[in-house]
Amino acid sequence: MTQVFSDALVFDVQRAQASATLRSLAQRVANGNGRSALAETIVRSIEPGRLTLDTFGIFMDVRQFNPGDDAKITIRRGKYPVRAMVPGTSHLVDRVYKQEKVGFMWDALIAGARANMLELNNGDIDSVARLRRDLRDDLIDAIAAKVFTLLTTTWSTVSTTSHVATVSGALNKTTLDTMFDTVIDYAGSVRAIIGTYKALRPLYQFAGYQLVTLTGGGETALPLRQLQERMDTNTVSTYRGTPVVELRQQYRNALPNPRAGLIPDNVVLVVGNQAGTIGLMGGVEYQDYTDFTKQPADYVIHAWQQYGILIDDPTAIGVITITP
Repeated sequence: MTQVFSDALVFDVQRAQASATLRSLAQRVANGNGRSALAETIVRSIEPGRLTLDTFGIFMDVRQFNPGDDAKITIRRGKYPVRAMVPGTSHLVDRVYKQEKVGFMWDALIAGARANMLELNNGDIDSVARLRRDLRDDLIDAIAAKVFTLLTTTWSTVSTTSHVATVSGALNKTTLDTMFDTVIDYAGSVRAIIGTYKALRPLYQFAGYQLVTLTGGGETALPLRQLQERMDTNTVSTYRGTPVVELRQQYRNALPNPRAGLIPDNVVLVVGNQAGTIGLMGGVEYQDYTDFTKQPADYVIHAWQQYGILIDDPTAIGVITITP
């Protein structure tokens, strides 16, 4: 049992080091530097077939809370009126009402596994340490998928706001550029463009060229460096200097429809600066016991994690929905 906890501790240390590297690069992205290095590190560091909240740290703050912490965020709205000064007179003042305090509403997800002790001892089933890691990874997969789904519902599809757009068939350059400019106008910058491969695939095509109008009429397409990147990797890491975050589709892998996707593949998000915050309450908690009602006994383990999400500024999020 000592070796089991030792293996888990080493895994935690390695994961913390990888998370620190990604957070450092995400900060460089926020400052306008290191975008290509960030994309390469994500490709190398994230386990294929898995999602990670570190990915969301590229475009949203991810905060860790502990029980007893004040899990609230202060949001400053608007600006104080600034007036011309007239010396020798009493000037108007405004009450402090520009700050709002909002708190997280915590939700919790739980997953469990059961393994026969005979199979565990014979090595027919993964070790206890591996069971713990798999449960933790599956919880993070589910939280990441829920976060993306919640972001896609920031705006109703029937809203008349310019932060919602609908395209038929596939994403196109005109719609993406218009949404890009809208988010910049409200948020000051765009931190990331997010979607699944299926949703982003047209972007990988039109991001490789720039149309130039010729003197006397007509247009020509000039190849960009993204064209070579797509030919080499089948993806594009940046568009207009902004990271493109491709979320690997996660499948339910359970009856009645094992191939049901957990992440909407008909939505592309354009997320600006300070759009929101993802909160985690504590770490992944475990509860395990031995079920002696079976012969040989069963080892049973559960894992759960509390999480929450706050949308600080809905105008920093643009939603493009793709219809058939």
